[in-house]
Amino acid sequence: MNKNRLEIWVNRIVDRVLDGGTREDDLVEIKGDWPGPEQAGQLAGMANSAGGQPILWIIGLSERRHELVAFEKDRDLNTWWPAMEKQFAHGVAPQIETLYVDIERGDQHIGSVCALLFETDRAPYMINLKDEDKDKNTGWAKAAVPWRSATGTRTATRAELLSLLQAKAVVPSMAVVWSDVSLYDPAKAEAPLDKTRLSFMAIVLIDSQPGQHTFFPTHRQRITLCSSRGHEVDCSAATYVTSAPMRPPSDPNNPFETRFPRPKEFNQYGATDSPSGLVMMAPDVVRMELSAYLEPAVSQSLSESDWVELVAVLPIGASDQQAGLRQRLLRTKHHKVVPADYGGQELLTSWVTGHPPRRLSGSQQKVEVRMPSAHPSAPS
Repeated sequence: MNKNRLEIWVNRIVDRVLDGGTREDDLVEIKGDWPGPEQAGQLAGMANSAGGQPILWIIGLSERRHELVAFEKDRDLNTWWPAMEKQFAHGVAPQIETLYVDIERGDQHIGSVCALLFETDRAPYMINLKDEDKDKNTGWAKAAVPWRSATGTRTATRAELLSLLQAKAVVPSMAVVWSDVSLYDPAKAEAPLDKTRLSFMAIVLIDSQPGQHTFFPTHRQRITLCSSRGHEVDCSAATYVTSAPMRPPSDPNNPFETRFPRPKEFNQYGATDSPSGLVMMAPDVVRMELSAYLEPAVSQSLSESDWVELVAVLPIGASDQQAGLRQRLLRTKHHKVVPADYGGQELLTSWVTGHPPRRLSGSQQKVEVRMPSAHPSAPS
């Protein structure tokens, strides 16, 4: 992994923990000090269950106390890692990469952590059993295949071992180019509503491998907005818009072909959206969007949040792997009233990140993101 991307990942997790949160997912482990050889099984279990994705251990951070902690910064990695590596059977251990990251809060340097990045593309990883754990009757059991389950480690089941034999897809990286989340006042609409309208849009760059077919089924995706006040809004029903043009009707005079939405032409040089999901053939920019209505208690808490965090997990079809992103959006000033086609609803507040592109261009279809000069509004 690129050193800059690794540092960004570490800083995001550290900020999250220092702000009172927890680690992001099962690909991250937080340690106050250097783990000993007895924790090699935990490392192997994480690596086996990671689905080929890199895993990250952060040394020098307390998830329970939400603070940086002192650790041995001059630890000799040339002696520490071989002691860990020796616990792995058949000489196969995750490849390790280390990076010390200085942590700053505001304009103050508050300490540093050590990031240990492990590649997991050689799973399964096996751990040598101690003499007292070996099968004394047959002598067969000399090593075990650990597996991470929730926050513990156990021996892998048959189904989990079979999952390691499944072909691994290339996982594209994703980055938010621009995103806007807005709330609209239901009481000031032309037809007053009981619930607050939420508008969500994100322009996302999906950096897939050219020529590699990658399918993201929409029924498996998990998209969540997490507020600074602890509430979560499920946006998994979000749909995609790409620059792939509409397929022309084979018979314009057939009422059934004009009555229903037509499918898109397949874009062999980028992204294609369909009701079943998103197909990637090369790096491209896509748009996620959702309009929903929130209960008063949720909308009230959300409207008082200083920031919201977009968390998207997109599983890859015919695979146990998934692409993901996490991006924080900050509150912006709000005084604009949206156009009449939104029923005159007044904007309560919104959160934004990045800079909006002018358009996603296609040969027959233009997908534009129009932005007022003073404030990003809902999609038009």
